[in-house]
This record gives sequence, C-alpha cells and structure tokens, in this order.
Amino acid sequence: MKMAAQDNDEGRAYRRAMGQFATGVCLLSTATPAGPRAITVNSVTSASLRPPVLSVCIRRESAMTGLITTAGAFGISVLAATHEGISRQYAGRAERGEDTLARWKWRDGVPCVDGALAVFASTVIQMAEIGDHVVLFGTVTAFDLSSTREDALVFYAGSYARLAAMPI
Repeated sequence: MKMAAQDNDEGRAYRRAMGQFATGVCLLSTATPAGPRAITVNSVTSASLRPPVLSVCIRRESAMTGLITTAGAFGISVLAATHEGISRQYAGRAERGEDTLARWKWRDGVPCVDGALAVFASTVIQMAEIGDHVVLFGTVTAFDLSSTREDALVFYAGSYARLAAMPI
C-alpha cells in the first residue's frame, strides 16, 4: 500500500516538473457519424518537415483514441488566447460525446476551429502505445495559417497564460 502512495506522489511530482515546460494549447478533433468530436491537448509537435508529419499524445483510455482510429484522420487547431473558453470547454469532452462548438472550419474532411492561429488536417500513419498514452502520427494533408496576428494561448505550471504575438 505504501508503494502505491509513493508511485502516486512521484506521478504528481513528475507532472508538476513537466508543468514547468510551457506549451501551446490545441484542440484535437475528428469527424464521426454523430458529428465532430474534440479534446484539448498540449502535446503536439512537428515530427517531420519532408514529408510533413505531426505527432500528438493522448491518454490511452481516451475515447478519442478509438474515434480517431475509426476515422483515420484528425485535425489540430492551435488556439489563440481568446480561445481559452474553448480549451476549457473541450478538456475531456470527448469522454462524454459532447460537441458544443458552433463554428467548425472543415479541411480535407476534418473539423478544425474556425479562427484558430493555425489548423492542420492529418491522416493517421502510425499509432504507438507508450505507457499510459498513445502517440498519434499523422501526415499533414492540409494546413492554414491565420491571416491575423493574435496572442497565443499557452499552458504553464497548471495555468493558462497569454503569449504576446510577435511582429512579422
């Protein structure tokens, strides 16, 4: 019993330590017969430039894992600071099968957030189970960059923050 408590304490400490790494905030989305489904994620990276491939990590038990496997495609929407409400709204929403975002922008059959800083439509090419997460790799089939400069939404030390837009 003491071992489980130590593991739990170590897990919390590890999470706090990783929280010192500021990350962007994104919405991971996919199309289903019941409509778009999405969750908030912050573990997104470019895995390759040629060909363009991105990766995203989600909890293994997340309903999104099965939804994306079935759809074979997913979208990533990079959220602006003005999208904090959307981020909070979709934190864990796919678990309950809810979709309340009224404005979707469709790219290559994948729903993305209209007005996001950038959106990426991707086709799943590989999934890797690592510990309690799944790493999805997707070939980027389409992407758009916002034509307006807005502050980015970031997550740092367990809280949302705003990163000022840089001049072009």
